[in-house]
Amino acid sequence: MRIIDNVMLPGGTAPVEPLPPPPPIPRFEPPAGFIPPVIFPTSIDVYLTTASILLNGENITLLTYNISGRNFFRFRDIAYVLNGTSAQFNVAWDSAIRAVIVTPNQAYEVVGGEMENANAERLTATITAIEILLDDSRLYINAYNIGGNNFVMLRGLEEYLNFNLDWDADTSTILINTD
Repeated sequence: MRIIDNVMLPGGTAPVEPLPPPPPIPRFEPPAGFIPPVIFPTSIDVYLTTASILLNGENITLLTYNISGRNFFRFRDIAYVLNGTSAQFNVAWDSAIRAVIVTPNQAYEVVGGEMENANAERLTATITAIEILLDDSRLYINAYNIGGNNFVMLRGLEEYLNFNLDWDADTSTILINTD
């Protein structure tokens, strides 16, 4: 019998040298410009906030919740304020496939409740993933469901919905341009 780490094996009694420790795991070196993901809580009490927003140079007001340092806006409100611009899009819910249908370059069809303020300053938000059908693509974005409405971040939507998004740090203003 052989002895390996105090275990008897058939075939002899000669001790076997222990295996060397595994090599260290290489340290992750992010590439230049890497932005680490933000981990959002799954359910959280949220509070209304204000955000200074300019759409093509005009002041607009959107219902805004700040969660983990990021502003979230009601998805239909974004469609509503972009209506009539080169970035307009329509939003529709397809209950049969449980997905949001987004149609770029189509006027937004008002369903009611757009641009209304919340009736409570403090609500509970639950993280959800929204499936969006856009042209022939399926997109999945993280959102918060607050009071039955999906709230999304503007960042990331601009590449799909034909608008430019910027931040003016001097004035703490969100800049949306569709020109």
